[in-house]
Amino acid sequence: MEEIAIIGAGMAGLTLALSLAKHSIPVRIYEARSSSAGPSLGGAMMLSPNSLSLFDKLGAYQALLPLSYPFKAVYYKDAVEHTTDAYPMGSEELYGYPALRTYRRDLHSTLLRLCGERGVPMEYDAKFSRVVSESYKDGEEAVTFLLADGRTRKASLLVASDGIHSTVRSYITDLKPMFVKIMGVAFTAKTSSFRIPAEKNYKFPLTITASAGNILMAPQNQDGGEMLTGRQFPVHEELSREGWEELGADKKKLIAMMRSRIDEFPDIARSALEYIDESTVYIWPYYKLPLLPSWGSEKGKVVLMGDAAHAIPPTTGQGAGMAVEDGVTLGEIIAASLGPQATVKWADGFRWWQETRKKRLNQLIELTTQLNSRRLPPEKQAELPKEQIWVDESETNPRQMAWLYEPHVEEEVERWISSYH
Repeated sequence: MEEIAIIGAGMAGLTLALSLAKHSIPVRIYEARSSSAGPSLGGAMMLSPNSLSLFDKLGAYQALLPLSYPFKAVYYKDAVEHTTDAYPMGSEELYGYPALRTYRRDLHSTLLRLCGERGVPMEYDAKFSRVVSESYKDGEEAVTFLLADGRTRKASLLVASDGIHSTVRSYITDLKPMFVKIMGVAFTAKTSSFRIPAEKNYKFPLTITASAGNILMAPQNQDGGEMLTGRQFPVHEELSREGWEELGADKKKLIAMMRSRIDEFPDIARSALEYIDESTVYIWPYYKLPLLPSWGSEKGKVVLMGDAAHAIPPTTGQGAGMAVEDGVTLGEIIAASLGPQATVKWADGFRWWQETRKKRLNQLIELTTQLNSRRLPPEKQAELPKEQIWVDESETNPRQMAWLYEPHVEEEVERWISSYH
């Protein structure tokens, strides 16, 4: 069969490539950036048991452990340092894996190394331009596409893993990401520079809520020796790409924003902001993607995955988890429908995969609403129905989050394939 073409060497694309390589499915990754370019955003991401269990099977988990900070929950404090809530993120005892905070660069380099070891070819400086032609027929050369430098490539399937601002997506839909008028500003500092009061029972990662907003503190590296500190700010108008780059380069302005109204936070927050290394400061404009009617083209040979198909709000910490689940499950469906031992039709497999993944995402959207409601002041919560507010049931139901952290997505795919026909 002709190669599967993956557009974008992000986490979803690299995970899909590893899943296909496991089944000896020929695959090639096309990445717009040069080989020397790293991940576009700094800082670390949160990985929970649902993604780590899949990474373990792909050979990535043990490599990530010594590079990551393990933790069980995200904690919440108010302006007077009372712990108001804890949201479970992982547990070796309950789910087989802790949660990890892992630098994007470390995760990216680990997945790249594994792809290289398994013979996955990668083309850098290979920016996608457009789809030239597409066939209804399954098999060789079903898709012809053009790169920005004029080169033409063919594939049996083209999978877009090029992020929320996907170029490929415009071939399938006119819907575009929407700026939600919020921007994150963050930096990294030595944890030893933080004045952490022993008597206040501080646990990390942590969000402190005060009248001036929220401030996040999240350890990085295995020993927690570095701490990401971040705040969110309203932005009334969306900037152009050049405008975001210009703002991101204005470190003094960003640091001034971080320090605004800092006296309204506890001393630990003030200590975090006393010295800021400008080289570690970055911004993150928040975008959301409207719900897409379909993640595939009409003829079915161009498909979307990861943030190109759906953008999960950061509330649940599941952006990475959904990308990994997408990659592994789509890989299994491709192997069962387009591989040498195909037992199902690709159109049926893709339809089932899309429906199943959308159901999973709808569960996360509901959880996001519940968690956002849980962060509201008590008087605002009182105005809402109880089912719209997340409640910690860990004392009576320790495995409350098993549906999220132990989804058994591979087994779900296997059951569907076995029941086909």
